[in-house]
Amino acid sequence: MMKQQWINWLLLICIIHLGDKAQADTNSVPAWIGTVNILSKDDSRPRLIEVVGDSQIRLDASPVELAKQLAEAAQFLGFEAERSHFELSYKRHSLTGQHLYFQHYIDQMPILNSGIALSFGKDGHLRRIYNASLSRKMYQFNTSLPKPTDLISPEQAFQLAWDHLKGHGELLAEPRISQHVITIDRRLELIYLVQMNLSAPYGSWQVEIQGKEGRILRVRDQRLHRKSWQQADYKSYKGPIGSWQEALNRWQQAASTAKVSQKPPAHLSEQITIPSRIFDPDPRTTLNNPDLEDESNAEDFGGAYLERSLNDVSFDGERYRLSGPWVTIADFDPPEAPPTEHLNREWYFKRGELGFNEAMSYFHIDQNQRYLQSLGFVGERGIQQDSILVDAHGSNGDDNSFFDPSANRLSFGHGCVDDNEDADVILHEYGHAIQHAILPEWYGGDTGAIGEGFGDYWAASYSYKSEAGRIYFPDQVFSWDGHGSQSSCWEGRVLNQLDARYDPGREYYAHESIDGIFISDELWSTPLFQAMKDLDAAGYPSSEMDQLILEGHFGLGPGTTMREMALSILEAAQRLFPDGPHADLLHAHFVHHHIIEAPQARLQLSNLSIVDQDAQDQIDPGDTMQVSMTLSNQGDLDSGPLTIRISELETDVLADLPQEQSFASIAPSSEGELAFNNLAFIPEDLPCGESFQLELRATASGLLEPWFYPFSFHLGKAIGTKIYQDENLDIPDDDPSGIRSTINIEAGDE
Repeated sequence: MMKQQWINWLLLICIIHLGDKAQADTNSVPAWIGTVNILSKDDSRPRLIEVVGDSQIRLDASPVELAKQLAEAAQFLGFEAERSHFELSYKRHSLTGQHLYFQHYIDQMPILNSGIALSFGKDGHLRRIYNASLSRKMYQFNTSLPKPTDLISPEQAFQLAWDHLKGHGELLAEPRISQHVITIDRRLELIYLVQMNLSAPYGSWQVEIQGKEGRILRVRDQRLHRKSWQQADYKSYKGPIGSWQEALNRWQQAASTAKVSQKPPAHLSEQITIPSRIFDPDPRTTLNNPDLEDESNAEDFGGAYLERSLNDVSFDGERYRLSGPWVTIADFDPPEAPPTEHLNREWYFKRGELGFNEAMSYFHIDQNQRYLQSLGFVGERGIQQDSILVDAHGSNGDDNSFFDPSANRLSFGHGCVDDNEDADVILHEYGHAIQHAILPEWYGGDTGAIGEGFGDYWAASYSYKSEAGRIYFPDQVFSWDGHGSQSSCWEGRVLNQLDARYDPGREYYAHESIDGIFISDELWSTPLFQAMKDLDAAGYPSSEMDQLILEGHFGLGPGTTMREMALSILEAAQRLFPDGPHADLLHAHFVHHHIIEAPQARLQLSNLSIVDQDAQDQIDPGDTMQVSMTLSNQGDLDSGPLTIRISELETDVLADLPQEQSFASIAPSSEGELAFNNLAFIPEDLPCGESFQLELRATASGLLEPWFYPFSFHLGKAIGTKIYQDENLDIPDDDPSGIRSTINIEAGDE
């Protein structure tokens, strides 16, 4: 039964998005694609497209042939045909098939954050298209790009970026440069994209430079932090600026050494498992003690240390170093703190010692990668299956941590509580690394909030799998690094923000306060986490929710919205667990937050009438009030039997209220006449003109949420209006006393 319900929901969602436009859009669908359902649109063109039935093109077609077919779909997908072509950028294997991302080019140059993803099922048939190509409506067709010979040189672009940033520190990673096309004011521009990781100004800087004139267009720090942070204010720096060439020479000279390249020395060839003591997931959760704080006595943490094994660490016959197949502890980020090389096989350290932070980082990331592989993401389906670089004492010493997608590495700060004393922080940041490994082109749309929300979910899902995590504030994330009862470092975030609602008309950035009610990250993490808890309560492993949420990431790209990601996750749920409640549970939570639009009744009121017991058009003191109305259903689902309640707002004078009655269901595009007879007696001692605020509240199975309608009425009614005027009165200028005009009211006028 649940399977059939999900199929109906999906088809209805398509209808909601398409409306009368469906046939017009599908008229231009190329024959090789076949029949489609358009699941989402942008700028009146299709974005997320479900291919219904078998298309004429299969996975075994060459990338060149697939790219050619895409170029022929210009009218349907909404990009310019004459100047566009596509090239395969990357391929990903997932549990349900393969996903190919094609970079969009115009005049032989790659367009920044523009491309199309094709998803093929295990049978090799095309099943979905994600269209993030640059729309032809975004620029003027006659815009030409400069010739390569007209551009400034890459060396000049590097120098411009360095000068603009007022570089005065060291390079922390290899600088890179590439050329891309962007649009500015509907004109095509060819730009250099310069990437510089610097110690001062501190950041992983991406600088966009106009290629012909060398103008700086935009600068941003690409690092993804666990909480809001202030980008370094390089503009206000007044000190001396360093030499770009000297900084580059120093980097190139150091890059061949183990210190900067972070490659384990060749003699560290043996991998061995050693014992350690760590927090798992964190001391507050393990001890069920919300009063534990960073400055608590050392003995208060005694019971929080748990024995765990560090798998496959490097051993040279004398020293142990936390460098393994999935994690390498390194020192690439300030402050300088060379990785520990331990002589003792037992890696026993306590909080406050660098070896403890290293063990925490190594254990939780290594274990999490092995968990990913247990879910089926291994081999050609692997995610982040390299040894990721981790600075266990970095982030410039700040009270923050980050993942840097430009260098694919993690850095943890030690301000307040050391961030990597909390598994939630470690796994949140590793969640970013997982996401960017699946989707390298992850930018724009709602990707900021989705990324942070997924990281929160991924961390909290791990904690929830432990007995302690189910007991200690399971709907909180960063239980040790944030929250707390006294002097906690920051407020953390929650995963039960049930009042959060999605607005498809806006973009959701990372860590953004939405109308002062909730954080954008929580809008995405809440439905995922609550659905996971529901699945667990139904007797299914929570790991299955982790698995399908990961699967739902594949085959998307730049500009992804929450609605598109939710649709992809629902599809993954149906493919992986067609007989389980997974899709239904997720669907219910996505609908609750308005992330997914579902069939529903939509009530609209008209012909509201408030009369006395004699059906007169006014209510006087001593009367009995009658209320009637017309309710129409403007939605696309039967309302179901209605329960309507009328209650008084602000005051409590009408003793017979509240009243509640049941009415018959109203079908779509239909209406019903509803009446409350003898609703309330109006006390005789109330004065004429007294006003009352009332509210209608309707509930029904077809309504996603209760429907409210406030209204008011006055006792008695005005008997008429008389106008008085004093003519020819001069209003003096600059005279605060003004003028006076007297109105005489006779007794009959009251």
